[in-house]
Amino acid sequence: MIDTELFIEGVSPSRRRLQCLEWAARGKTVEEVARLLSISRPTAKYHLDRAKTKLGAKTTLQAAIALRENKDG
Repeated sequence: MIDTELFIEGVSPSRRRLQCLEWAARGKTVEEVARLLSISRPTAKYHLDRAKTKLGAKTTLQAAIALRENKDG
């Protein structure tokens, strides 16, 4: 379960982490995200992992959903 309280209280991911999450939400793999953003695979994975932590999500999909819900709500 996503702990959306963290996000609602203003703990938001950095711009680069949001970019990584946006691509992941569109179904891109870590490798594809890295290529699209011209960053290394470990850097893309790091940004996605940190975004998951900040959003209280266990998976990238949960983090992407939390991001979408926050934008829509």
